Amino acid sequence: MSEKRKKKLRKKKMRSYRKLMQFLWAFGLAGLGLGSILVIWFGLHHRWTLAAWGMIYILCSVILLGIRNILAYVDQNRKRKHHVYSHPKSS
Repeated sequence: MSEKRKKKLRKKKMRSYRKLMQFLWAFGLAGLGLGSILVIWFGLHHRWTLAAWGMIYILCSVILLGIRNILAYVDQNRKRKHHVYSHPKSS
């Protein structure tokens, strides 16, 4: 690897999805909690339209947690590639 390429790799700012993943995790768990409370509470009182809103909250929170897991996989894969390029094997 050329010296110019090594300097470019060192200077490159790596993007991390850590804050976005924390945001998605927090809202996902809050949605799961709120949705499950709505489903249980209004399901026991036989108000099915409001229990359906709880199911919608649960569905949205599952989607947010899924996006978070995808970002975690992409971030992990990017870090692995960066590690391979920044630490070449010596022969």
